[in-house]
Formats: sequence, structure tokens, C-alpha cells
Amino acid sequence: MQTRTLKLHHINNDDLPMWPATWGIPFKESELREDDNLQLVRADGGLLPIQFRCLTTHPDGSVRRGLVTTETSLPAASTHEFELKIGESPPSHNQPVVSADTVLAAAGRITISDHGLKLETVAGEYHWTFHAAGCFLESEKGTETKPLEWRFHDFECVHAGEVEALCVLKGDFYLDGEEFLHTRLTLRTYAKTPVVLCDFLVLNLTEHDLIQLDYLETKITRKEHAWTDVCYEVRQSAMAHRSTLPLEVQARKLKLRFEDSEGEREDTSRLLNFNETWFAASDSSSQLVLGLRNFFEYFPYGVRLSDNELSVDFWPAWSENPLQLKQGSGKTHEFGLGFIEAESTWTGRALGYAICKQPMAQTPVAAFQQGGVFEELLDHQPDRYPRVETTLFDLAYNRNRGYGKMNWGDDYSALYTNQLRGKGEIIWNNLEGDHPFHAWRLFVRTGLFQYFKDYRDSILHWADVDFCDYNSDPLHSGALRVHSAGHWTAGTSPCHNWAEGFREWYFETGNPRPKEILEKMGDWVVRRAEAGAFKTNPEPYTRGCGWGLIQMAAIQEVVGREDIRQIMLKLCRDLLDYCRENNGLTMTIPTGGSWLPRDNAFHTATVVMGAYRTWKLYGDTTARDLITAAAESFMDERTCTPEGIAVYITGPEQSFPMQQAAGFAMAGLACAYYTTGEERFIRRGMRMLEYCLDRGMIVDQMRIPGEFIEIGDDVILNVMMLMPNTQLLSYQMRGIILFMKAAHETGMLEQVDYKF
Repeated sequence: MQTRTLKLHHINNDDLPMWPATWGIPFKESELREDDNLQLVRADGGLLPIQFRCLTTHPDGSVRRGLVTTETSLPAASTHEFELKIGESPPSHNQPVVSADTVLAAAGRITISDHGLKLETVAGEYHWTFHAAGCFLESEKGTETKPLEWRFHDFECVHAGEVEALCVLKGDFYLDGEEFLHTRLTLRTYAKTPVVLCDFLVLNLTEHDLIQLDYLETKITRKEHAWTDVCYEVRQSAMAHRSTLPLEVQARKLKLRFEDSEGEREDTSRLLNFNETWFAASDSSSQLVLGLRNFFEYFPYGVRLSDNELSVDFWPAWSENPLQLKQGSGKTHEFGLGFIEAESTWTGRALGYAICKQPMAQTPVAAFQQGGVFEELLDHQPDRYPRVETTLFDLAYNRNRGYGKMNWGDDYSALYTNQLRGKGEIIWNNLEGDHPFHAWRLFVRTGLFQYFKDYRDSILHWADVDFCDYNSDPLHSGALRVHSAGHWTAGTSPCHNWAEGFREWYFETGNPRPKEILEKMGDWVVRRAEAGAFKTNPEPYTRGCGWGLIQMAAIQEVVGREDIRQIMLKLCRDLLDYCRENNGLTMTIPTGGSWLPRDNAFHTATVVMGAYRTWKLYGDTTARDLITAAAESFMDERTCTPEGIAVYITGPEQSFPMQQAAGFAMAGLACAYYTTGEERFIRRGMRMLEYCLDRGMIVDQMRIPGEFIEIGDDVILNVMMLMPNTQLLSYQMRGIILFMKAAHETGMLEQVDYKF
């Protein structure tokens, strides 16, 4: 096995006596077997404890994707490199014992009952319960709000070893004996780190289109002993506070409300204050630490502390409106619990910050490519290519960002809202184009926290709000909803469904949630195929076919289903036949005329990329031929202006250069180059890259007439500058990221960039 260099960056200003880190690592065929011994070596030569988990295998049974988890001490604001290699691992360190009802680690012992959990820790014994109230809307039983009953019904130990234990507790809230709200509590505990990392997910999996949730909370009650005071900090507030108990903190819209020993006060949020939200309740011998991610961003949110009870209001009773949760949607709350003794070297602040801004484990580009993954990715080179790298940062980071419990992680669509697609309501973009995937790849390239956080926030929004876990109509169950008002008023479609971000979430964490999503998505793809979604007669809807291939390839890397493979190969055959018969992948968009040619650069590029992923996955020669045949349309007037810049729609009034089309055409041209090695594809793409860079890529997304302005007797048609959003930015990121390495290898990238 080739030695892998792995990176770990602790970005907070507090020492961590111990903290876990997990890397997702690919391996080439025959490179590693599950029973091989691995070493993780520090820079000083010392060996770290290591736990390995195989996620997928090659046909010969060797590891294809695996997880490496360790625990290590981290000085404040420090960066580290480790070497992963074959060799004897160190002796076991306090190996956890995991069974159907207990998890034993540094945080303590967790015992599960039907109605809650018991935590036996170094800081004493606690009882952990969940509470809610709500009603079925438009129910025959009436809409009276009632308290719900929570019952635990399933326990899954995903994996356990000498470093980490990961388990999932499933339950349901019931209303008058009927299932109302599905719950999942994912717990990670560690051998030496005194923390339980928690994801609490609630989902509407009922047959009801909407359910109403009046409040949802969890309570941790301390037995026998009482806390005397609390130290706490809130993400958008000014400083840390110390108070006697009781304490209440509420995150409202653009406002924080506090009630503690200093009295009642309100703070207006300061969005540039990037501290974190944590509470450390203390007595003379111990502390309970609660860290809450995105407390302010997820408003409404609340925390209450008395001398013996901690309550977290996931949806507070004091909220102005109940939560109406759509069928198939839900919400995940990420938080952590730390249990430390008074004389410990741990501090509440260090634990709280680590839970909220966790040390970032980065598998570098080189380590991915050693395993045959992300081969088209160019390592971060800001000094050599400052123009392109700066543009990528702008595309990824300078976008609209929603706030609020269900909006956080998504972005507002100015274009679709102004087109009145929401009938007066705001249209949300649905992170169109797989924004989470691009944010993840940029983190892999750079190691920057901005990309790490953007990926984590956006992938959770997808999984919770936009992914339809269940729908009474099977054709909408198991896919992402199309961009729409309120996130979920529209249905689903192969041309607005993406899977690569979910794939990377699974391969990087081993969390069972993204794998479940991809399995459901695979079922949905098969149902859609049976319903004729991927037919190419009389002409292909190339956007649906191309995105379908891209998402199926991503799904297959996790689930490896034969029925999906057959759909992919047949679709490539049908598309190639059509392309050859019609001199391209023509697609009619109604424009009021019969202007020819009818190819569409943007949608043709999706087919080229989908065929490329199919070829890389299966080595299918038909997919390879489809790549080159379809990419030829980028080389002439079928999809481009005479200057060689791609257009979105061909027609007398629509044939203008467009960055969205040019970005995707660059991606298609790069795939053709990676397949054939022919530099002519890159020369063509360089025209489009230079056009996009010169236009700015933020203010000139699409030159669409916007509004009439009247000044006196004058009327002016004003071009609307679209607010930057993921719908357009993600397409351009995909194109540049795929194209950069090809342009670098051919020496052409330096021709449009500059150096100081």
C-alpha cells in the first residue's frame, strides 16, 4: 500500500487534551485488505490508536473506500500531518464494549429504555427524555394540539472499536396511538474524549401531507446532585457570561433574548461575530457541557437551565407559529454533550468550541488520487493561478444564504421569485447543480473552513428539507424536490436531482443517513426509468438524461445495483444512437420559432459528463463513444456563437453568449480531453474560460432584460443583475473545477492567468 499523508487542522484557540478525527480514504484494487494492519504515525514518529472500517470493496474483495478514525491531543490553533501505512497498530486503548443496550466509552455508560436514556458518567447520573406536542392538520380527529408520546423501537450499532462507537436509536412520537413523527438519535462516543456527539433527526413519514408541531424539546435531568452556576456563550453575542441558575436563552429572528442572574435583556445579532454557542453547568466536582451548532442561524431555538435540568427547545413553545412539516421532510439538530470532572484539564469553552467548530480532518487531493478518486482535480495553487482561484472562491462563498430553522443552508432565487413561479412566495434554489459536492471538493483542495462549513450546512439542508424521504406518490418518494416556494411545493425530476454530495458525505463519515438516502434515491431512479423518464424517442430531454447518468454513477459507487447499471448502459446506447442520427443531441425549447440548430450546450454537457462518469465506472466503450460524439457539438455553431462561446438557447433573440452554458461546455470539453487526450478540446474551452473570467462571473450571470424604469416621459429597459445564487454559481464551479487540470496539463491555463 502506498503511504497516505493525512491532515488535521484545529482552528480554535483552546488546547484539546484529546479529540477524535476521521478520514475517508480511497484505495486502488488489491492495494488493501480488510484484515491488513494499518499504522497512523505522528510527525515525531509516535503511533496513534487507529480504528478502520471498510465501506465498499473492489470486485476482488479488496478495500475500495475506508474510514480511519483516531484520537489525538491538539494544541490551540494547530495543524498536523500524519502518515497512514501498513504496519502493526499500537496496543488497544480502553476498547469500548458495545451491545444492544449499552455504549461504554470515556463519556460514560448509556442505557436505553422505551421512553428515554440513562447516562451514567463521571459527572453523575442523568435521565434523558424527548417531548413534543402537535396535531394532524385537516384530520378527521380534529386539530386540537395534544402532547405526544415518544417510544423507542430500534437500536443499530453501526460500528465500534477501540476509538469510536457509532449507534442509531430510532423511535416515534405518537398522537392518540397513531404514528406522528419519526425520530433518530445518532450517537458517537469515544474511548478517551469525554463527549457524546449527537444528531437528532425528526421526519414526517406519515400519510399526512402536513403535520403541525407546536413544540419539540429534549430534557436532561440530573439525579441526586444540583448545579450551582453556568458559564455560557452564544454565537452572535458579544462575549462569554457567567451566571447563577436559572438561565434561559432564546434565538429569535435577528434577535437574542437572555434571562439570567443579571436580569432580562435582548441583543441584536452581529453577523460577523463568529464565536460559538455552548453552556457549561457546574458544581464543585463536575461540569456538563452542551455545544449547539448553528443556534442563531436555526431560529427559533431555545435553551433552559435550572439547578438540575437542561432543556433544549428544538422548536420552542414560545415561537410565534407552530412548525408545519411536509410529508417526507424533517430537521436534524447537531449538538454535543461533554461530561468532565472539576480537576480535569478540559474546559467548557474548549469542548463547546470543538463541538461547534470541530477540528477539520482533510484527506488531501494527492491521497484521493493515490486511490484513483478525483483524478480530474487540480491541487490548490493560488500563487500560480490567482485569477482562477479567486474566482472559484467568489463563486463558492459569495451567495445568498437563508436563515431560520428550515431555510438555513439554502439560498433565495431572485430570478424565479421575480418570474412569479412561487405565486407571490419566495422561491428557494434547492442548491441546484450539487452545491454541497462543489463545496466539499474545494475543501479537499484548500482545507479552508469556509468550504467545510458550507458543505456541512448545505448537505444537511438537502437531507432534511429538500430530500423527500417518503411520499404517497412513489414517483416523488426518494428524490430531491425541484426548486420551489417553501422548499417543497414542487415535485421531483431527474433533471433536478443530485447524488454526488451525498456520496461524499457517506464516504467521509460512515454516517448511515446518506447511504439510506442513496438507497432510496436508487429505488426512485428505477421507478422513474420504468415510467419512461429516460426515453430518447422521438428526442432526448438531454438535461434529464445527463443528470440522470451523473446521479446514477454516484449512487452506484455506494450501492452497486445491477438494475441501475443496466439503465445507465442502455441510456448511453440510446443517446449515442440518437446523437449519430441527428448530428448532435438536439433538444427543442419553445422559443416561438423554428430556428436551427437546436442543440443546447448546457444540456448536452450534462450528457457528456454523465457518460464520462459511466465510462470511468464501468469502462463501457459505448459511453466513451458518446463522450466524444456529443462533445463535438461544442466545437462549432451547433451550440456556440461564431466567437466560440456557448449559448443556452439557439434562436434569433436568444443566441447570445452565456456563462452558465459556457461553464458547462468547459466541463464537457474537459471530459472529452480526459477521454481522448486531444488538446483541441481544451483550446476551444479556453475561449469560454477567458470569456467567463472577463465578465466577472458574479454580476453577469445571465443577461436577461429585467425591468422597465420610467423617468419623466422616458422609458428605459434595464438589465437586471441577478443576485448570486447556487443555481448558477454551482454550474460554473463544476465547469471550472473539471476544466482546470486539463488546462494546467496542456500549459494553457497560464495564458489567461497572471502572476505578480
